[in-house]
Amino acid sequence: MKKSFSLLLMAMFALIMISACSSNDDEADKNLDELIGTWESSGTGNIAPGLASAPFKTAKIVAVFNENNTYNVVSTDSAGQIPHLQELGQ
Repeated sequence: MKKSFSLLLMAMFALIMISACSSNDDEADKNLDELIGTWESSGTGNIAPGLASAPFKTAKIVAVFNENNTYNVVSTDSAGQIPHLQELGQ
């Protein structure tokens, strides 16, 4: 009886693991399509407090996400200067 219970438990575990491993590629592609484009964050409350205050004084962040899996992020400080530009890829 104990052996049958163990086999049943292992079979249930295997079934759960197999069903949990379905492919979600279509959903990931859909989410990626929604991300592609230009995103801007500016104004009070739209910039993280740590970036909006000294020493960064960030006033605006613009992020451009491209179809080829690359992106550019440009932040502008309160004086209109671009203190850093970061281009990252895959």
